[in-house]
Amino acid sequence: MIEAVVFDMDGLLVDSEPLWQEAEIEIFGALGLHLDRAACLRTRGRKIDEVVAHWYAEAPWSGPSPAAVRDAIVGRVAALVRDRGRAKPGVDHALDFFAARQLPLAVASSSPYAVIDAVLERLDAGRRFAALHSGEEERFGKPHPAIFLGAARKLGVAPTRCLAFEDSPAGVAAARAAGMRCVAVPDPGAGGGSVAAPERARLAAAADVLIPSLLEVDRALWRRVAGANRGRDERGGSGAASDDRSHDRGPDDDAPSGEVPDGASEEVPLSSYSPTEDARQYHRRSGA
Repeated sequence: MIEAVVFDMDGLLVDSEPLWQEAEIEIFGALGLHLDRAACLRTRGRKIDEVVAHWYAEAPWSGPSPAAVRDAIVGRVAALVRDRGRAKPGVDHALDFFAARQLPLAVASSSPYAVIDAVLERLDAGRRFAALHSGEEERFGKPHPAIFLGAARKLGVAPTRCLAFEDSPAGVAAARAAGMRCVAVPDPGAGGGSVAAPERARLAAAADVLIPSLLEVDRALWRRVAGANRGRDERGGSGAASDDRSHDRGPDDDAPSGEVPDGASEEVPLSSYSPTEDARQYHRRSGA
């Protein structure tokens, strides 16, 4: 049974990927490293520490330390978000849908808290979330499951009883590795207005359901992701409703429960951990 919902932030709740790209191009450009938006996509969804380390390894600069460059990018992104950040379509609709079912909500983002705070302030959405968890609290970023496991821990809900929403393949892999069911919502803004076919295919293959925007969050979607069968939308599968109505909070809606999904995505490109074992260790510690 789904007892909580965990949202990624960048590219899902807020159209911030172009702002991250703008900040990276500006800050790295001042150091003599001239990136374009296509280059920025190579590190999309990763923690900013990892992004800076990646480019420093490829083209070391003299002057500011990697930590100082990281802080400059974070500060610039936060300023851009406060000035120009826009909610993605359907954000209020989706939050209202789950609030009506009295499900606690969390943000699980690779972004530092300075950016999370700027986004929630810009969207006037801080009060909507019971928990916030940033990658700056974790050693590993997505596709490692740590950020999602941390969000579940703060909610006090087992990861296998959480539903995640993500826009990137790395994020979907992280959510699935944590043991969560996951809805993928591709972000056209990250690629300059369109989602490349290979990325859409990866998202469809890894997630439980793929939808074009948060405007598609509805009773039919809820039945698919909370139902007994872990069907995938692009393959025609759908979850079957059960008689469990413990989250029958919304108007005229049945909120079915079902078996927990298998633990981890096979696409997680990390060799330093076992996704299913990480999730099992969390479950043992939490008593889930």
